[in-house]
Amino acid sequence: MRKFLYVALIGSLALWGLTFPLMKIALEEAEPMTMALVRFAITFPFIFVFAWPIKNKGKPFNEAAIRPAFLIAFFAVVLGNLFQNYGLQWTTAGMASVLQEMAPLFTIILAMWFLKERVNRYIVGGALIAFAGTVMLFYEPDIGSSSFIGNLLMIMTALMYAFSSLVSKKALSTIHPVTLTVMVHGIGLVLLLPLTMVLEIDGVMSMHTWSFQTWMAITVLAIFPTALGPIVWYYAMRESTLSSLSILTYLIPMFAITFDLLLTGTAMAGSSILFGIILITGVVIAQRGSVIAKDEHGQHF
Repeated sequence: MRKFLYVALIGSLALWGLTFPLMKIALEEAEPMTMALVRFAITFPFIFVFAWPIKNKGKPFNEAAIRPAFLIAFFAVVLGNLFQNYGLQWTTAGMASVLQEMAPLFTIILAMWFLKERVNRYIVGGALIAFAGTVMLFYEPDIGSSSFIGNLLMIMTALMYAFSSLVSKKALSTIHPVTLTVMVHGIGLVLLLPLTMVLEIDGVMSMHTWSFQTWMAITVLAIFPTALGPIVWYYAMRESTLSSLSILTYLIPMFAITFDLLLTGTAMAGSSILFGIILITGVVIAQRGSVIAKDEHGQHF
């Protein structure tokens, strides 16, 4: 992977680290799916205008991209937001973070099965170490049996993101990253509108009562993690194996903790630093494995 793209990729992961702190702020007033609808209503026009000056992107809309863009939007935008936003109401934020980090493990399995990507003991071992670090970092034992539904929804969220990554990887072999991003966000917005109106009509009608802080949180969430993050991710996905790339998402919790400290004043405990080091160690091991896989089998990293 080209160095400047790698730096941009880490930057996109940092942007995604903003998601949880900003959602915590917005959900104090906004209903879960109403927040998602407004988020993508801001994202789509922004990303559409942002895409025009990018060279060699091809058409902003591509008929060949309709089917994969619909599937990605259905899995990640609609079901991902539905399961995640409602799941957070029935489980703790810490447990939600743990369960959502199952997505890279699901992605590795799907990439091996459907894309025939080769993995080695470093990739698998690194992924497991990173997941263990995430569990130790966020696990909260006193969650109670009533959180079962919320936990199940968070596991479903991770699975939806893994499916969307699989479709994205296959689609990017013929579709430009910018075109795919524009179409996914556009279709996602269209799909979110009727669903939100059915589930949360009262929440939609009360949007005018939101505070400036809520609107700012959703706007920043829409522009940075939601709009700019996927473009960089899609560029990187064209040059990397899906399994090795997905493991980098384990870095998102570390960025989330940092932004949580800056935005809400929530400090990191000393033990969290140790668990964070374990998490990062797993990522480093897995990425070393991807380099070995490239040397042995000619796979791109």
